[in-house]
Amino acid sequence: MGIVKQNIILLDRDGDMLEYILKYRNDTILILVCEMHQKIMNLCKDYANRITHILDYEKLLDIQDVENIDYELIAKMKFAQIDIETMLHRIMLNNPLAKDIYHQHLSFFAHIFKTNQIDLLISSEPNLASPNHHIPISLCRFVGIPCYSIGNYHYFATALFNHNAFNHSGCIPYHPDTTSAQAKDIVFYKLQTSKTPEKINLKRFVKNIVLKIGGEMLSQFLVCLSKLSFRQDRLGIPYSYWHKLYYFWQYKKLKSFYQKHSVIPDLKEKYIYYSIHFEPEAAIIGATLLESQITVIKMLSQALPKGWKLYVKEHPHQFMLNNEIAHYFINNLSFFKNISFYQEVMKLKNVVMVSLDISSKDLMQNAQAIATLGGTITLESALYNIPAILFNPLVSVYAHLEHTLHVRSYQDLVIAIQKICDGFFDHQTVDIQKIDSYLADPRDPNFYSNLFLTIEEHAKTIQPTGEKL
Repeated sequence: MGIVKQNIILLDRDGDMLEYILKYRNDTILILVCEMHQKIMNLCKDYANRITHILDYEKLLDIQDVENIDYELIAKMKFAQIDIETMLHRIMLNNPLAKDIYHQHLSFFAHIFKTNQIDLLISSEPNLASPNHHIPISLCRFVGIPCYSIGNYHYFATALFNHNAFNHSGCIPYHPDTTSAQAKDIVFYKLQTSKTPEKINLKRFVKNIVLKIGGEMLSQFLVCLSKLSFRQDRLGIPYSYWHKLYYFWQYKKLKSFYQKHSVIPDLKEKYIYYSIHFEPEAAIIGATLLESQITVIKMLSQALPKGWKLYVKEHPHQFMLNNEIAHYFINNLSFFKNISFYQEVMKLKNVVMVSLDISSKDLMQNAQAIATLGGTITLESALYNIPAILFNPLVSVYAHLEHTLHVRSYQDLVIAIQKICDGFFDHQTVDIQKIDSYLADPRDPNFYSNLFLTIEEHAKTIQPTGEKL
């Protein structure tokens, strides 16, 4: 049992961390943000006296609260408002409703923070920039409440991130007893595209055939047709299947445009390779200060030495959305990634859009350096001892690797590229095991006990800021 009883805000959609806390600790869960599937409903019923407020992650309109609207707090939280409204555009292009959803949640959480002693916030996943994630995390940072989330690396590893950190990497080494995951196991992962159950029944057999013919878009069309309704729902926000079909058409046009204008590059040239990040994704919306990839590409183009090129290649998953796992990214897709993105890149004379037909491995092995906000390509480049320029180093466990150069300004970028020209990391070997202590194996039977030991030890270093809400 936990030695000290704490009041916790818990963001946990699958219920595994909730189950551990309720069964093996004595904390009170002041707010639980979750998905209301059977496992969580059973836990909430069995431990009703330990959970004060329950928010359904999938029903954003359930929160209706204006009694704690305060202009001073709104001004302080403007940065979070921008991220949250951008995230909400993944599911709707309704600006008035997005702003209202933000303010309703801000008012609700402000009341909780003002009227309760909160000791800890912990999320079982990264900050998704949803209002029920980003607002409580941001409020904790303001007042100095220990605040942590777990970053998932393709189900093989997790990293613990401290949101109270502003000026250095927020990744925290795990408790010494934790079974470490191996960094090498999270490189070159296989994309999961379906939720296939262990047993194939007739319904699943038919759906697999439909998926092969027309993907998830055809599957959803047939479901809508059988119900005689083309109204769908995402996080409690209604939308039309026909609306989604329009953006699917835009998505196909996007892929066609990229394929038409991308080329096979000359790997003998001197170049930096920028791997375009998938959008819309939380890694960009809520986890980085500089969210514009076009701006990053222009910065690199401007800072390149004379005669060098910048090779940019789209993320392969950007054009693999018509499946059970990723189909919801199609909703309003062109708000985040559209043809004008590529047109803007094509204006830059020293920038080349690279065909998807050439492998990232070949691009990395022949590059002077790679550049990224902080994606898994950082770890992949380490295997080839290629320098990596990180535009978002503070939230990346990869920032601890010695082949990385960290950018927080254009001047930092100029210095980084000059170091590369001067032979930075030539003929050296990256020790990728250096980050193993930051990675834990979630399959370890002692994972949660060691996770909380790590958090409780680190939380002692977090001091109140003196800020008042």
